[in-house]
Order: sequence, then C-alpha cells, then structure tokens
Amino acid sequence: GYLPKPVPRGAIRDVLCTVLGVEPSETPKAIITRHSAREELFKNKQILLLDTNPNTETESLKLLSQLGTQVTPTHEVEAAINAMSQESFDLVLFGLDGFGGKSVDAMLTLMKTNGSIPIVGLTQNDQAPETLSCLKAGMSDTIRLPVNKEALVRVIGKWCSE
Repeated sequence: GYLPKPVPRGAIRDVLCTVLGVEPSETPKAIITRHSAREELFKNKQILLLDTNPNTETESLKLLSQLGTQVTPTHEVEAAINAMSQESFDLVLFGLDGFGGKSVDAMLTLMKTNGSIPIVGLTQNDQAPETLSCLKAGMSDTIRLPVNKEALVRVIGKWCSE
C-alpha cells in the first residue's frame, strides 16, 4: 500500500494501527525517550549506598535518582547491615576509599549478611592494592570516581538484570 502526499493528520497512525491490529487511541501516551526507557528499566531497583565521603555520596545520590532507582544511603557498615536485614536490595554501592585499609573486612562483613547481593566498589584507583584485594575476596565490580551516569548504567544493567 501507499499514502499519497500530503499525508492527512492521523493517517499514519491509523494505517499503523490497522497493520498492527490495534485500536487507535485518542489520548496520546507519554513520549518514550531513551531516558524514560532507562528510568522505567531501573525504577524498581533497590540500591544500598555505603559511602563515608559526603561529596561522593551527594553525587551518587543525584545520579541514581536521575536514573529512577530507589536508594538507601548509609555511612557505616553497621547501618548497612541493619538496612540489609530490613529491606531487599538489588545492588550495594560501596565507597572503598573511606575505610582506611579496612575495606576488605567491611566488604566481607556485608557479604556475610547477604552474599547474593552484588557489591560494586566506588574507588579513586581501581588498581590500588585495597581494591584488588576486595575483588579477590568476592566484590563484584568497581566504578572509578568521580561517579558518572554511564558507569552507573553499566553496573546496574550488568548486576541487576532479571
């Protein structure tokens, strides 16, 4: 088939509805963009953010909210363990640099609480001995600081896919 030019308003919609076998709707639906599609994909994802650095935490919270995730921020391992015992999380974002050489112990403590939740380290140097030790001990992945949206999309998509 074909449509003569100029195409009357709504004609393309009517033809597509006929071809697809659906009824045309008079009420326009929301426009789907790559941003709204990503928000829809991530909207039910529960993220636990354990970070002692207020600057990193603020930036991470901003980016995670833009992605549509549900975030529970904590500053201490004990608070994170408490949150993990009360809620179900899809991912833990763990600020490695704020634990002064004790990040492996902190991560292992989190893993004992619930070893099935992926833990992604936030770090200035993903080749630092502390970071590599965490990866060897079972940490799932790392994101280099400063946090950026593309890195968050990558790890959330990788570790929270259903």
